[in-house]
Amino acid sequence: MRMQEICRACGVTRKALDYYEAKGLIAPSRTENGYRNFTAADAARLDEIGVLRRCGLSVEEVRRVLTGGDRQAALRACIARQEREMRAMEEKRRALERLCAEYDVAREKALLSGLRETASEKLRLAFPGFFGEYLALHFGRFLDVPLDTDEKRDAWTDMLDWLDNARIPPEIEALTRQVYGEDGFPSSAFALEKQTHAAMEAMLADPAKYWAENAGAAEAWQAARRSEEYRNSPAARLEEALRAFQRQSGYCEVFLEDMKRISPAYRDWADRLSRADAAFAEAEKKGSANEIQMPCSRS
Repeated sequence: MRMQEICRACGVTRKALDYYEAKGLIAPSRTENGYRNFTAADAARLDEIGVLRRCGLSVEEVRRVLTGGDRQAALRACIARQEREMRAMEEKRRALERLCAEYDVAREKALLSGLRETASEKLRLAFPGFFGEYLALHFGRFLDVPLDTDEKRDAWTDMLDWLDNARIPPEIEALTRQVYGEDGFPSSAFALEKQTHAAMEAMLADPAKYWAENAGAAEAWQAARRSEEYRNSPAARLEEALRAFQRQSGYCEVFLEDMKRISPAYRDWADRLSRADAAFAEAEKKGSANEIQMPCSRS
């Protein structure tokens, strides 16, 4: 089978196929002209991977199940990990019940501080590795929604097709690994994303109050970003590479528009950011805004 055939047969994306090969989970043969030739055994292995991923296993856990010496032990370790996560979810449910009975935020903050947050697995399943992790980091909170209408299902299909064909410059992954580490995004990156989102929510709720209370910190942040040290850093180069990719790839016109069709929460978020951008730009024209640059609608 050729790539398109096995993608259709096994319900995988091309990027997933490339990633699984790079990780050594599949090893298709090559024709004389360099094309990959997939066999029934490769299809069966992809079905195994698909089942295990849908059971909630990470790619590394899948590797241990498929290539380790003791498959049952590897599976039991996955079960134990899932049981820990389910216990954490149960504790969160009990925390909500306690809050309903007695709204003691300090108590619940202490009780919940050790629980690990889980993220949406939708994009991780379709795009394992760096790409899926990056998407989940920025969009996971918006994608905990059912694909329960034809419009959402069509948008999801369109979005996956665009993502599968988007050519991510190797520079972006290399810079991301410099910034976040070779093992992908650490839990601290997801915590920082949550903090950033919370700050943006506070700003959108009352921009004047937010800037009045945070002007000093914002000015210091802008000054740090203007420094030569930051401009020469991997983080700055990654930011510019991502902007260039977004401008050239149809990211705003395709991906973000599909996100709006899939997720009402994201559509509301993007609309509020757009209105805030417009209001800030108007304030700058009138001279009533300081030099602090407001974040543009992204995501």
